[in-house]
Amino acid sequence: MENTTNKPGMGNFILKYGALIGAAQVVLLILFYILGISPLQPGVSIINLVIVLAINILLLRAGVRKYRESILEGKIDFLKAFLLGLLTLIVGGIISGAFSYWFYNAFEPDLMMKYAAEMIDSLADKVPEAQLEMMEERIMRNLTPARQLRQTLINIPVSSIILSVLVALFIKKDTTLPE
Repeated sequence: MENTTNKPGMGNFILKYGALIGAAQVVLLILFYILGISPLQPGVSIINLVIVLAINILLLRAGVRKYRESILEGKIDFLKAFLLGLLTLIVGGIISGAFSYWFYNAFEPDLMMKYAAEMIDSLADKVPEAQLEMMEERIMRNLTPARQLRQTLINIPVSSIILSVLVALFIKKDTTLPE
């Protein structure tokens, strides 16, 4: 009689770590809101991007390593690590994107316009007036809920592919070899 144990499958890890990534990004959005920090301000937008990338990479790396160690007995190939990462980031992106969509369109519908106006005001003395007007027009045109949702649906898979490739490339494929 064979002794089998019920180990969680890949889907379990995808949902667990995807939910962690999405929740961390939601917490970051709420933290910026509570602190009154506009994520569109020059400088702040870069810091926000770095924090989001760090969250994604660190939690994704932890999830892939945990899956490799607990399910695959220390061995994983690039394709499996890539797929695990891709699907995990897509789940996290969907959670974060859905919350952001609700937050900016139902909970605080004028907040994104306020952030955009603050950003444009901060650039008023740094950018020529004609260029500033073009920027303002483009920003306001792209702040509609439909355009934001479309951009989110494009950004999630593209960024997920890129980050999954990077994490899969740097995950040690076999930890069972003697040192």
